[in-house]
Amino acid sequence: MAIERKPLYVIEAVIFPLVVGIVNLFFPDKPGFAGMQFLPYLVPPLFMAAYAGLGFGFLSFGVGAVLLFGPFPFAAFLLYGTAPGPAYWRTLLPAASIPFAVAIVLLYSFGLIQKYFAHSLSALKERFRNTIKSQHMVQKKAKILERVNVELDERLSRQQESITALYNQLKGIDTLSVANTLTSLLETVQIFTKATKASIWQYWQPNNSMKLAAQSGWLAEDRLKTEIPLEGTLEGWTYRNNQLFSVRMLLQYENLQKMDKGRNIIILPINIKKKSWGILSIEELPFEKYNLYTERVLYIIISLLEPALDRSIEHETFIEKEEKDSESGLPLFSSFFRFFEKEMERMELQKGTLCVVILEIANYDDLTGEYGERETAAIHQQLIPAIEGLTGNFAEIFHYKTRNQLGIIIPNLDYDGASLFCLEILEKINSGDWRIAGNPVNLEVLVGYSAYSGTQTLDEMLTSAELLLEIQKL
Repeated sequence: MAIERKPLYVIEAVIFPLVVGIVNLFFPDKPGFAGMQFLPYLVPPLFMAAYAGLGFGFLSFGVGAVLLFGPFPFAAFLLYGTAPGPAYWRTLLPAASIPFAVAIVLLYSFGLIQKYFAHSLSALKERFRNTIKSQHMVQKKAKILERVNVELDERLSRQQESITALYNQLKGIDTLSVANTLTSLLETVQIFTKATKASIWQYWQPNNSMKLAAQSGWLAEDRLKTEIPLEGTLEGWTYRNNQLFSVRMLLQYENLQKMDKGRNIIILPINIKKKSWGILSIEELPFEKYNLYTERVLYIIISLLEPALDRSIEHETFIEKEEKDSESGLPLFSSFFRFFEKEMERMELQKGTLCVVILEIANYDDLTGEYGERETAAIHQQLIPAIEGLTGNFAEIFHYKTRNQLGIIIPNLDYDGASLFCLEILEKINSGDWRIAGNPVNLEVLVGYSAYSGTQTLDEMLTSAELLLEIQKL
């Protein structure tokens, strides 16, 4: 503000004494108003010194003195035709010495007083601005602390519900599909941490890099980068050291600061059979959720889901290595049997449920005679999406003993659930539009099923399902 008013102060310092000089011209017999101790000429400088500062006071004083001793006699001569004689100067100079000396002392005093008050006012304004700023920061911190307090208050009340929700989430995560398991892992993380953006990266040995395995909350521009170097990145550092990274660590370690790209808040390692497999990266998280509690929750979630991910990876590796039917592309009965054995062992340990369904196309031979083996075998690929859709992609589908039979293994499904599934698949097949070589066909389907209750053997379950299938043929 002071910088903006300086030109105005200069104008005022010149105008005020100039106005006094113009008025003085109307009283030529009283040059400088000497009889009044030059007071009209001294008031503007004193006012400017007290108002605008010492420099502007002396400027106004100088302008008045110059007018009085220079332009004033000349202007009086032009107006009245008489020039001031020696008596003018003998009268003016002695009379002005004392008032002008006193004025200089007063100017200096008023200037110092103005400077002091200006400094005090500036300091007061600065304190006021700092107070307002501090108050704003206090209000902002209070709101943040209020959010944190609400989070802490709700944490205890939500613990019982969280345990139940986590249990239910874990029950439905064992899909034997790596993609589905990773998606479920990210969903679980979102539920319990409120993370809005997260990703899972897997070590990619061919390129010695980290490859994107799953993500949630990514924008279109985020999807452009699906592979990052193992060296020089926080994701690679976490994988190599098998250690958690948290953004607070950037304040402690200079090497992490150099690798930081501003995209990671928390990174945790994912281990399979006690070996590093990949990492989970939390990229966006509400402020009140960034705390040690959230990090512990993430550790717990990953620890609980690692066995399911291990089984999914093992299963997909197993399926890739198994022989498949040359026409339908489905794994053969030998694969079904070995996989069923593994699942039975797992159910015995976990005290879980498991069902097996045998689906047989009764008119398969007639269709083969009409359309040929290759065209007819393709019907299985049409049935697979229907089966997976009813089971939420939890079903594992193989050929059973013959090409017209499918062996379906569904985890976490009891006897009643198996019965309902068979009714739904029969309804879906009977009402569906099925085609072979572009021609609509009717499928005559029979189903047999059995569910693990904790006491049956593998052979007993298969025998029970086959018996139910044979009864329908009578």
